[in-house]
Amino acid sequence: MSSQVILISLLGPYALPLVVGLAALALAKAYAEYKASAEIQKQLDKSRLERWTALENEQRRKTEEIERSQAAVRQAEKKLARTVLAQPVRARTGEEPAVQGYLDVGRRAPGPDEGSRELIAELSGLLAGLPKEIKAQPAWPFQRLEEETKRLARAADRGQPLKRAELTALKDTLARTMTRFLTESEDRTKAEREFFQRGEKALDEVLLHLPLAVPDSRRSELASLRDDLVALLEKKTLDWGGLELLEKRLAGLKELIEPDLQRRAYRRILGESVIRNLEALGYRAGEPFAEAKLDQPARAILTGPAGGRLSAAIQPDGRLVFDLAPDKAGPLTRAEKKDFRAQEEKWCGDFHELLRLLTREGFSFQLELEQPLADEALPLADLITAEELAAEEETRFDEKPKARRRED
Repeated sequence: MSSQVILISLLGPYALPLVVGLAALALAKAYAEYKASAEIQKQLDKSRLERWTALENEQRRKTEEIERSQAAVRQAEKKLARTVLAQPVRARTGEEPAVQGYLDVGRRAPGPDEGSRELIAELSGLLAGLPKEIKAQPAWPFQRLEEETKRLARAADRGQPLKRAELTALKDTLARTMTRFLTESEDRTKAEREFFQRGEKALDEVLLHLPLAVPDSRRSELASLRDDLVALLEKKTLDWGGLELLEKRLAGLKELIEPDLQRRAYRRILGESVIRNLEALGYRAGEPFAEAKLDQPARAILTGPAGGRLSAAIQPDGRLVFDLAPDKAGPLTRAEKKDFRAQEEKWCGDFHELLRLLTREGFSFQLELEQPLADEALPLADLITAEELAAEEETRFDEKPKARRRED
């Protein structure tokens, strides 16, 4: 007979890869359900995070702006590549324009400054068509090149001769500036996109683990990390070192949270299995296992098929503990004590059957303790029931004739 039973898990408590069979499937399902629930909560929390929403909108605006600027510069670069400084027709001496030939009748040879004027007009149009955001950036000389082009145009309007070398240098400078702008802006855009994506990935991990974190102190650490990540992404500079430090903090917290989540999933499926199998054996669950903090036991209360109050507990260290007690609190009558001993004997057989069923599902336990409730823990009541009194009277009546026969 046994009233108290203690089982120790052989699997080194809550190791997810070590359970087998149906228990392994149930464990994986419970773990996935916790993660799915946390994913839904993450999306909700992220949508409510006003600083993140503002940051995301700003990042989208900047991306669209730089893409427009890059497209405008690429188009201007193509036009500039087709722009040439026309060569005036020169005499063989190189001093005067040559006399037009027969085939040149109807054509007008460009004058000494006409090609320069056309080039200046082309450059002015290209620079005027560039977005204002680019020209306003002090890091790029587009504004100065535009002012220089206007200066040369005014000089040409006044009839001042323009040096071809100066115009060629201006065109080449603009071409190099455009090429460098595209290269650097594309590299910058790529780096910003990578930085933002890494930061968002870390933020998603933080928000995902927030509802999974226990105890509260760990949840507070994650909330602090969330705020630090958003503040880092709001900065105008790409602080790669700062991002790496925050990622390391996150990795350390995840190493603590993931095993706890596995323990929660294990306790949940073990509790469900215990209740399901005990109910199959005729027990009724008055209070099924409820999820408790990992440093506290999860408890359930059941009623036996023949009576008796069965308490079950999954301890923080993984032990599974059962205690069978009488339905009645306080001293028992002899009949009640006899009934309890019968319940105890029934529980002894049911417990071994439960152990067999748990093992079949994939759990593995070692019996640490099995003992009946001591007699001194079951005090008898002073009150004698009518049935007990009648039994005593019948016993005394039967004993008197036997005593007289011995005297004779």
